[in-house]
Amino acid sequence: MQLDRFNETIHTKLIAIMGLMITFLTPIAGILIIILFLIIIDTATGIWKAKKLGQMLISVTLSGIIAKIFTYYLTIIMIFGLDHFLINDILQIWLPQHMLFTKFICLIIASVEIFSIEENYRQVKGVGFWTLFQKLTRTIKKGIDELKDSGLKR
Repeated sequence: MQLDRFNETIHTKLIAIMGLMITFLTPIAGILIIILFLIIIDTATGIWKAKKLGQMLISVTLSGIIAKIFTYYLTIIMIFGLDHFLINDILQIWLPQHMLFTKFICLIIASVEIFSIEENYRQVKGVGFWTLFQKLTRTIKKGIDELKDSGLKR
């Protein structure tokens, strides 16, 4: 009887702690989702690159994904805690942006993932995102110029 009450108390306290953690992390939920999305895309392009280049996929390499997610999330949560309780008040003296330091660190993490995705794509296709963007803008500009020229001839 007493053990049941003890287990129930522990269960109730754990649920309360989880609720507090979720409430505390709510402001960075979107950031965590974006980072997870980028990790998934990086992993998918990495697998695609390995298959196209004939490289072996081993479970140790794939298990690194869990470590990457854990490391990134732990870093973001710790930075958010520092930002929330300490850094944000100092930075808001000069810049009225909330959670600026957290956003800056997350931008660095996202950049690392985006560069990795771009590298995987470049190794498979032989062309990078910047070159593709330049081709796209040239094509759009050429199309607009042709539309202008055809409109003037009529």
